[in-house]
Amino acid sequence: MRMSKTEFIKMTRRPTLHLMATMACNLRCSYCPVKNWLLKDPTDELLSDPNLIELFDNAKEPYYIYLGGGEPLLSPELPHLMQSYGPKRHRFTFDTNGAFNRKKLAKILDQIDSEWFGYFDISHHIDQKVPLKTIIGTCEEFRSRGINHFVKYIGRPSDMTQIDENIKTLEENEIGTWVSLYMGPDSKIGGDIISNRTLPGDYTDDEIKR
Repeated sequence: MRMSKTEFIKMTRRPTLHLMATMACNLRCSYCPVKNWLLKDPTDELLSDPNLIELFDNAKEPYYIYLGGGEPLLSPELPHLMQSYGPKRHRFTFDTNGAFNRKKLAKILDQIDSEWFGYFDISHHIDQKVPLKTIIGTCEEFRSRGINHFVKYIGRPSDMTQIDENIKTLEENEIGTWVSLYMGPDSKIGGDIISNRTLPGDYTDDEIKR
């Protein structure tokens, strides 16, 4: 079921938790702020921390939970957390890279009631060569379950030609998008500093064409 603007605003006005679901990830982005991004085994226990569970158990009203990582859908603890607290009206939003085989994604989502999701922010990282058809497949899976979603593009100003082509295809498939140019010329790729100019309009035509 598509979330209305009113429902979305009400959800985001709840008490908010920003949580790292796991340190593991299926991509290797040089600009990722998660320092242990080379960790391949998603068996960390971030979502079963006793302090977090106590916070949920003692909540006086439902939380709006924003889950990142790593790749949050790789957390083996995710289904249990959502099965425990989704029925208590907590709602979960995800920052995912969308780089999943659709069957694998469906297997993960089959364990979770779609009503417990807020929305999915799907980050399409251009430099990681994730095929557009994979991103579209992820969106189609979410759409088939009534889960709200949009695609966010992560790249350099010089990637804008490819990004624009991809956005056109996504819009033809009725998929919402926006762009964040984290990796501009004033950034230190792989370091602690990312670009402070993150919108296409922050750059000149010459910078976009480089």
